[in-house]
Amino acid sequence: MDLAEALTVFFEKNHFSVDAVHNGFDAYEYASTGEYDAVILDVMMPKMDGIQVLEKLRQEGVKTPIMMLTAKGQKSDRITERFLMEQMMPYMKKDEYGEYTICNIYYDTDDWRLIRSSIDKPVYKEKLRVRSYGVPEEDGRVFVELKKKYDGVVYKRRITMPANEVDDLLSGGHGDEYGQIGREIQYFQSFYRTVPKVFIGYDRLAFAGVDDPGLRITFDTNLRWRDTEVDLRIGDYGDAIPLPCGDMLMEIKIPGVCPLWLSRLLSEAGAFPTSFSKYGACYCGSILRPEPIILKEDTCCA
Repeated sequence: MDLAEALTVFFEKNHFSVDAVHNGFDAYEYASTGEYDAVILDVMMPKMDGIQVLEKLRQEGVKTPIMMLTAKGQKSDRITERFLMEQMMPYMKKDEYGEYTICNIYYDTDDWRLIRSSIDKPVYKEKLRVRSYGVPEEDGRVFVELKKKYDGVVYKRRITMPANEVDDLLSGGHGDEYGQIGREIQYFQSFYRTVPKVFIGYDRLAFAGVDDPGLRITFDTNLRWRDTEVDLRIGDYGDAIPLPCGDMLMEIKIPGVCPLWLSRLLSEAGAFPTSFSKYGACYCGSILRPEPIILKEDTCCA
């Protein structure tokens, strides 16, 4: 007995008159008559899903109370990347770059002071990285970024420069050529005396809002890292960075209030805000590898 049959039996035993259908198109045709006291929709129906039926009914002024059911409680049944993209397509479009690769060099002190502090989640934290889109040529364009976070609010200071001039800037040269931001970066560097510690790369698929270009949703995959040959110009390669769930990171940037359609979609997906640091995950999961315990023959364990 499927769910529709089980609900039909339950309600008829309690003296309700029930019409049961098995696809979204028929559900819409029946419900649009407005002759029902209540409607129960499954989110995942063939031909037209429950959300589409609900939206179409409300657009046409049908005010019948509607209950939504979903069987996505199990991890394997949750809304997938493909489903998310399909549902957001009326509101989002690929941004001007679409799909691209991001390469980063993260700078830190010899004893990893910056990332260790960041992991403790202080009120204020800051970090320095150099970013490129793809592998830059010797004099290709890169971005030197000073990223600060205070009480949950992120401030990013960034300058653009040729890849072969980054070392000179971070060693104290030519800071004035890049104005206030260049001086801020050099002050940071003179205080912490950081060095390039880790390369982190990933592939990104980026979308922007149709009506609000400031709304951005990105999907990052194939996260990789290395702590040797830490130079963007060397190439884009490294070992995988394991993710806590699945193989993709979804990031949402909202300039104002979260749109209703997005709130609804995230709720259906069981997706809730959380913090995730690629550098932090790399440090905790790969760099802080526990030392193996070797037992000698005469070692006794109780």
